[in-house]
Amino acid sequence: MVIKKYIFPFIILVLNLLSTVNAIESGNILVASKLLDDSSLEKTILLVVYNEDDGFLAIAINRPTNVNLSELIPTNLKYNNHNVYFGGAEEPSKILALIDNPKEPINDYLPIFDNVYLLSDIDLINEFNHDENSIRFFAGYFSWDIKKINKDLELGLWVIEENNSDILFANNPLTAWFELNPEE
Repeated sequence: MVIKKYIFPFIILVLNLLSTVNAIESGNILVASKLLDDSSLEKTILLVVYNEDDGFLAIAINRPTNVNLSELIPTNLKYNNHNVYFGGAEEPSKILALIDNPKEPINDYLPIFDNVYLLSDIDLINEFNHDENSIRFFAGYFSWDIKKINKDLELGLWVIEENNSDILFANNPLTAWFELNPEE
């Protein structure tokens, strides 16, 4: 009788632990499914830039704005004429830079995958030379709790794709979602 008393709670505990497994890794691309149509995340592509066991941070890579970097940061940056992308709703005043293939390794860059790095201290951007086509600026980011994203994945709201710098730095980011969903 004692075994039966403890086996059911043990099974529940194991199932709860399994439901919080983090399938998300830095560098993953999350593509909004059609189930998110008519929501603020419709046709959004997210790049996971940081993850831990309890959740992750991501930036929307296909939401360009009409705002130049110089409008958000009054200092003289050599990339002042670059458009800023809407990265996410959290900390919209936080400017992040996504850089493909920096010419020199830099400790202040956070590696995402291969030669793609994230710079969170925008003041450092003038210190290095990057090809103008290999850098994007983002205002804000998104964060998800691991239980929430696992539920969203289970419901089919997001699809996990392999990292792909061609999508991240696409000439026309507004068509990137359609490239990942050719049946649309």
